Amino acid sequence: MGVEFVQGNRLVAMTAAGSVWLADGPSSEPRRIGGHDFGGLAFAVQLGGRLAATGGQDGRVRIWDVIDGRDVMTIPTDAARVDRVAWSHDGQRIATASGTGVVLWDASGRGPRVDHRRRSAHRRRP
Repeated sequence: MGVEFVQGNRLVAMTAAGSVWLADGPSSEPRRIGGHDFGGLAFAVQLGGRLAATGGQDGRVRIWDVIDGRDVMTIPTDAARVDRVAWSHDGQRIATASGTGVVLWDASGRGPRVDHRRRSAHRRRP
C-alpha cells in the first residue's frame, strides 16, 4: 500500500485491496488503472517519478507508467506474495522481498534476475 505525488501534482496510489489509482492533479477525479488479485502489499515509485512498482498477494510485481496509466510490465514471481518492492537509484533494477528472501529483477524485462533467497527456511540440526 502506498501513495505518492509524482511529476508535480500527479497522484498515484495503491490500496490494501490491490487497486492502483491515478489522479492527474489535486482537482481531478482519481481513476483506477489496474491492480492485484487478492490485495496489495508493496508500492514504490522510481526516482524521477515516471514508473511505479507494485507487489501483491497474487505473487506478481507490476510496473506502471504513472504519466499515461499504462501497465508496462508484469513480473510473475515464484513467491506466494510480494511483501516489499524497491527501485535501484538508476531505475534499472527492482528488488522484491517475500517470505522466501530477496530477488533483484531487471526492470527492462530483458535481463536475468539475481536470486538472494535462502534455499530452505528451516535448517536441520546435525
